[in-house]
Amino acid sequence: MKLMKLYYIALQENEKLPDKYGYKLISRELTRFRMKVVDENMSIKAIEDKIAMGMIEQLIIKAHEEV
Repeated sequence: MKLMKLYYIALQENEKLPDKYGYKLISRELTRFRMKVVDENMSIKAIEDKIAMGMIEQLIIKAHEEV
């Protein structure tokens, strides 16, 4: 799934940030949560409902922006 790939890339990029950045921890935990939701749900509707940040297309756009 495209979304999962983007989350993997975001986590890799996140590791490049200095540990002292609070954003690094928050971003990493949020991305891991979203990956878990995507991994555990086969339905796009269920993913959208559990992440609660809009439609799957919007989640993909936000993931691109994060990368």
